[in-house]
Amino acid sequence: MAIRYGETIVLRQIDLEVRQGELIALLGSSGCGKTSLLRAVAGFVPLASGRILVGDADITHLPAERRQCAMMFQSYALWPHMSVAQNIAYGLRVRKWPKDKIAARVDEMLRLLQLEGYGERSVEQLSGGQRQRVAMGRALAIDPALLLLDEPMSNLDYRIRLELRHEIRALQQRLGITTLYVTHDREEALTLADRIVVLNAGEVAQIGSPEDVFHRPASPFVATFMGADNALELTPPSGTAAGDRSWRLRDGEGPGLDLSAHPRAAALLGNGNIRLHFRSEAAHVAGTRSDIPAGDAIQLPGAVEQTAYLGEHWRCRVRMGATSIWVDTTTPLTVGTTAIVQVPVSALHLFPVTT
Repeated sequence: MAIRYGETIVLRQIDLEVRQGELIALLGSSGCGKTSLLRAVAGFVPLASGRILVGDADITHLPAERRQCAMMFQSYALWPHMSVAQNIAYGLRVRKWPKDKIAARVDEMLRLLQLEGYGERSVEQLSGGQRQRVAMGRALAIDPALLLLDEPMSNLDYRIRLELRHEIRALQQRLGITTLYVTHDREEALTLADRIVVLNAGEVAQIGSPEDVFHRPASPFVATFMGADNALELTPPSGTAAGDRSWRLRDGEGPGLDLSAHPRAAALLGNGNIRLHFRSEAAHVAGTRSDIPAGDAIQLPGAVEQTAYLGEHWRCRVRMGATSIWVDTTTPLTVGTTAIVQVPVSALHLFPVTT
């Protein structure tokens, strides 16, 4: 499927199958098209091409109220002049449910979301976490075939987000409801999802389990987005032997790097420059903990130019000529001192440089 706004294509060649009862996280930076995809499924944005199927039913041209989809917006979109119960009942009244069935369904939602006793309270009197639950209750009350969540926790503080993400996951699994969840927070996606769809500039960059996307990113963009944001461009060995220790930084500075233990290194020989990505937590400074045996790690010498205390560890920027990298340490390092950063070869993500 594809979506365009005027002459601007915001999504292209999206081909996604969501299994019954699965929670899919749509992950990407602002402007990548993830909310547009969600709104298209909900029926608020028309498709430029393609189809949307729920089971065997083609809902592409159905109005939003007939799609058996419930969407929970980032702002929650609760009616401030209505009580908690009235907000939860809103979709049922639109669908002209009998009053007794509406009352029973609202009571069921209040129990499910641990909001008993809050039915007559104004939503203006609720905390952010409680409003989020009311919005969830309104979405679930209509018994949708597909639940659509658009960054539902972006307005909450960190502690509440930690609590509610586990509540959402437990509730989704208990109900067995198929869910599309939009987020730009990779930790949220890793915690909640059965599979993650990474979007970049209107296209799917990778689809996979949280473990696959985190440990086996398909591109430099995915590697960076999933936290492997240390990036070095290397020039290839002059010879053809996979064990040649002459991969070097593009600027020519630093020692040769032995990548022969990496499973992709041999395949990348002869393909020009490569991009090497790794996470700061995967690296360490030699001497600050047990060193890694030679051949199992690359050695990157440099000078400490910045440190920041993050609570459980320090994050240090190490300068190597024109390039700098970040490394986590359990002890503070003095700015200006020399440091040798060790990175296990198994923690490296290698990609050919494309033009």
